[in-house]
Amino acid sequence: MNRTLRSLIICLLALASVPALAQQMQIKGKVCESDGLPVIGAVVMTSESKQFATTDNDGAFEIKAKAGESVEISCLGYQTQTFQAVSGKLNYDI
Repeated sequence: MNRTLRSLIICLLALASVPALAQQMQIKGKVCESDGLPVIGAVVMTSESKQFATTDNDGAFEIKAKAGESVEISCLGYQTQTFQAVSGKLNYDI
């Protein structure tokens, strides 16, 4: 009986973690100045999960975020920008 209860608890915990993983999505984007030049080295960070990435030489980034989570982009000398990750939208141009 004790072994069955332990197995049931382990299964329930495993199943409970699946929805949390399913909510995260890999989003990609590009950060550019108003004239189209890429912003190199900008920090892209999620508000809740505190995932972060930096933009590459083309201004591109990839980061995991949950649908509805705020994503903040900051870089020295630029105004901080924020957007919300939208379910189903995987590419963002900022």
